[in-house]
Amino acid sequence: MILKSQEVFLKKKDFFLNKVIVLYGENQDLIKDLNDQILSLCKIKDQNSKIIFEDDILKKPDDIINYYLNGSLFEENKNITIIKNCSDKILEIINSVKNNIQDTLIIINSEILQKNSKLRQFGEYDKTSICIPCYQETKFDIKKFLIQQVQIHKLELTENQIDTILNFSSLKRSKIKEAIEKINIYKNTKKITDKIIEEICTENDLKKNDEIIDILLSKN
Repeated sequence: MILKSQEVFLKKKDFFLNKVIVLYGENQDLIKDLNDQILSLCKIKDQNSKIIFEDDILKKPDDIINYYLNGSLFEENKNITIIKNCSDKILEIINSVKNNIQDTLIIINSEILQKNSKLRQFGEYDKTSICIPCYQETKFDIKKFLIQQVQIHKLELTENQIDTILNFSSLKRSKIKEAIEKINIYKNTKKITDKIIEEICTENDLKKNDEIIDILLSKN
């Protein structure tokens, strides 16, 4: 199944559970954000996430196979596993465990996968998988993401302030989230002005902003 990256936030937990999620593409910043979104949505109490790399799994494939096929008698909730730097080499192992992913999920991170990639074909067509291509986002996509973040955090920003953040972002979600995080702290202490937005969005002032945030936090 193919899912657009912009549709992830519309889905509920059950949509992703018991699945292998394949995130691939040149936009690693977007992949990181989708990792965070899916983890936040799907985590249950006392469940952790575990990041491992394909190379490590290939060295000891039995470890992850036994984990999903047998598990632990003392472990009620299996970890959500994120496997990074993946290629077609991981597919044999994934096929051996895909039907035993119960009440959790596996997230696969990869760079560009060609159309004939076996891992990409698995993501697109296997019933146990969801495939999310992560291409470079347009200014329209990033502005839509920014507005979503503004609404989630209940911020009141002018169109000019939104454009300032957008121009600062270099079309990266991580920079949008960084700016929103700082604005969130400012909003509890003072009115958000154009000047504050400009200061937050000036890379040379990032250290200065962190120092200001520390001061504001110390007063709370």
